[in-house]
Amino acid sequence: MKYEPRIYRNDLSEGRFHYFNVTEEESDLQIGVGAKEYNDRIHKRTSEMVKSLRDQLKNYILQHPDFLNSHRPVEVDDLAPEIAGLMIKHSVAANVGPMAAVAGAFAELIGTQLCKEFDLKELIVENGGDLWIKAMKPVTVRIDAGPSSLSGLIGIEIQQEQTPCGICTSSGSTGHSFSYGKADAVTVVSEFASAADAWATSMCNRIHAKEDLRKEVTLSQRISGITGVVAIMQEAVAVSGNITIKKV
Repeated sequence: MKYEPRIYRNDLSEGRFHYFNVTEEESDLQIGVGAKEYNDRIHKRTSEMVKSLRDQLKNYILQHPDFLNSHRPVEVDDLAPEIAGLMIKHSVAANVGPMAAVAGAFAELIGTQLCKEFDLKELIVENGGDLWIKAMKPVTVRIDAGPSSLSGLIGIEIQQEQTPCGICTSSGSTGHSFSYGKADAVTVVSEFASAADAWATSMCNRIHAKEDLRKEVTLSQRISGITGVVAIMQEAVAVSGNITIKKV
């Protein structure tokens, strides 16, 4: 997988958070730490965690090659490292391959551990556009919907009491990730970023026409752990759940 520059990062606001990047082979994360909480040890520790998680996952894939390429769930493995186990768990629930949850799983594990080790009150971990957030005040996440006329115009306002949470997006029209669907964006908010990632892929796979948007977001209300969903295709949008939508 080739490196892709994260153009949307230019939109991130300065002041409230101190941002830094961590790149390790294909992994490219941007971390936002509360400006008054940041210190250089956080940057160093993040780099260590990214490398460790990558090594764990690569070693597991060497032993289980289907894990990398399967578009369907793989068998639950109680001996898998934490990151692989997390990906398997949520991909089984969403009926997708485990790699559908990889970006969210990285963001979730890194965010959770950084907050634990450094007692952080505010943190954003962005991995390929997928997010794990812990916040003390509202945070608005802009939705990139590729060629849709609504791209960049809609945001989800995440409230303090909804964090920590994951916000992940899947698209059938843009980006490097494979999708069976044609939605320009399906953004899922969940208490777990790995779950949000897997379910965003799953829902996007089933959207082939604008008429499918409402059906998918309505079905999402039955899924445990999902806070809300925004689905966009061309000029059409459907929303469900306990989320606040804003113009941005």
